[in-house]
Amino acid sequence: MRHNSGIAPPNLAPRVAAASGVMAGIVVGLAGHESHADAQIQLVSEERYVASRAQVGLEVIDRRNGPGAPFVLWQGRAFSLINFNGLGQAGAAADSDSVATPSRIDFDVLAEASQFYGLLETQSNGECVWRVRFRVSEPVDYDLNGFRSFWLQTAGSLDALLRLHRIGGGDEFRFGPVGVQPDVLAKRGRLMPGEYVMELIVSSRPESSAALVSNQAQIQGTISFASSGIVRVGSWRWRRAALGNGNVYQSWRSTQGPISWTEANRVAQSLGGLLATPTTTEENAALFGALASDPILWTLSGTPSGPWLGGAQFPDAAEPGGQWVWLSGEPFSLDRWWISQPDNNAGANRLAYFGAFNMILPNWGDYPADDPAIKSFIVELPETYCPADFNGNGFVDDTDFVLFSTAYDGFVCPGGAGCEGDLTRDGFVDDADFVVFTQAYDAFECPMGG
Repeated sequence: MRHNSGIAPPNLAPRVAAASGVMAGIVVGLAGHESHADAQIQLVSEERYVASRAQVGLEVIDRRNGPGAPFVLWQGRAFSLINFNGLGQAGAAADSDSVATPSRIDFDVLAEASQFYGLLETQSNGECVWRVRFRVSEPVDYDLNGFRSFWLQTAGSLDALLRLHRIGGGDEFRFGPVGVQPDVLAKRGRLMPGEYVMELIVSSRPESSAALVSNQAQIQGTISFASSGIVRVGSWRWRRAALGNGNVYQSWRSTQGPISWTEANRVAQSLGGLLATPTTTEENAALFGALASDPILWTLSGTPSGPWLGGAQFPDAAEPGGQWVWLSGEPFSLDRWWISQPDNNAGANRLAYFGAFNMILPNWGDYPADDPAIKSFIVELPETYCPADFNGNGFVDDTDFVLFSTAYDGFVCPGGAGCEGDLTRDGFVDDADFVVFTQAYDAFECPMGG
């Protein structure tokens, strides 16, 4: 696929704009350049603080990483984070595919706000904040259970907000800020790869009347994570040095049964790419040889079924071969259909690799979008994805260091800007590229979730 083809993709499945993020470790981290083990969830930061908010902005009264912020008094109001439990313990188990088992986040916040007669100023309020940022590298399922309660509350004196949202996207869930007593917190869902922020904020608001009041709010619960069973199997770049397009291809599979074409495409979009579109004989052969022929991606009983690709047929098209399109918007001109395909069997209108005679073959077949035999898919990411990872294995490691050193010695890009090693894309492999490469080499793992 060419990501700069200039052809508008069809509305069948528009690409999703990707958000970027840099984070580090919640439960299982990377052990340096010796290991290629992925952690499904990684924590970058956690902050807890009590603050005073006035018209001029936010003044942080106390900020700490340990539990129990102290009792704080300002503008006649006392506000305290009485109790806090943070991150849960890491799960140690792994499934048969050696997938790291994610952990959980436990939260138990008891906040108190007291106002004293004659001393409260209406232009001030305070808040008690807990915020955690984390990165999801593979799809994970979550289950939120908890409650939110208030005691001795006067109208409008305390608000509580609990939400989880994706950076660059919308809310996954949101409870509040207006409190309901009791308020049950419950939500299940699936997080796609990307960067997320979970935050819990209890805030007191200015009152027009002054009285002796003590208010408390408690928000307590657990968000537990479990593997969705959708795991990355391999990653490879079709290098320009091998006459490729420079794009990165990743193979993924479900360890817990079939995966639909729609869900596979959702994962691909969350990564900043789309389902792979092998539009030329050379690309199809290279992709099949490097990734798609791996037997772990195939269902070999009956007629062999391989991974999903980014081909689809418009509704109401002439059957069986009318109006097939690539998600990239490129012309659907290459014919790698197996001799009996497409056949529109059971309303098939999505494309995947197709085997025959108990053999894994680089040919295509049409399938229903929820075909029960297909358990894998191929994602294609643009050339600009993690450019310091020259071989596309998902890590900027010693192999990439050797390749960069060779390009650095060459200095001038033989083909103009954008050659291998020209990370700043100015036509030269120079000291500016060295700085970029060093930063990527130190980070080691390519980001997951665009």
